[in-house]
Amino acid sequence: MSPAAPDITQSCPDPRLVGVCVSGDQMSEADKHIYFERLYNMQVDPNQAGRAWEMHESNRMAEDGIPAGVPMLNTGVLVLAPRLHNQVFLDTYAMEGLTRLYEQPHLSHELFRRGLVHRISARFNWIVQEILTLHFPNTTTAADPKELAAIVDHMRKELGKCYFLHFAGSMNLMRYMAGLAQQSGQAFAPAAAA
Repeated sequence: MSPAAPDITQSCPDPRLVGVCVSGDQMSEADKHIYFERLYNMQVDPNQAGRAWEMHESNRMAEDGIPAGVPMLNTGVLVLAPRLHNQVFLDTYAMEGLTRLYEQPHLSHELFRRGLVHRISARFNWIVQEILTLHFPNTTTAADPKELAAIVDHMRKELGKCYFLHFAGSMNLMRYMAGLAQQSGQAFAPAAAA
């Protein structure tokens, strides 16, 4: 979390709603085009890039039996009131997730279906895996020390742009960075602005 992060609860002033980020909101349309091409290892005509992204998102929902037209929310960071939203979570976790996205497709669907969605800034849920795919597409889990140093430096710069780095799908990198912070005795902090 960035030390400059504002109080996330202020981003969702109506306690009846759930503050959430929509999947991909941190990326520009051009970033989504590049991300899609790298994820699927294929070229997409620039005129079809928006449609390719829509298909990517709807296919992720369809894998869990969710009807088309429901945006995927990134449920790693939420603003909610447990006393008001307990039932939606009980109902969601009673459904069986069929993919590695676990509860995310079903929770996205339920929140939209119940009219509980309040979009908050993507800066509260900055996805590390998307950053890696865009900026370090050939990195493997056995990255060499120079490449790891470049990734850590880049993540510091990303933290300077966002409020919260979300390491879903990148837990090994999070462990590595936590180890570096522990060795140095200093918290992971944003890079100084140039």
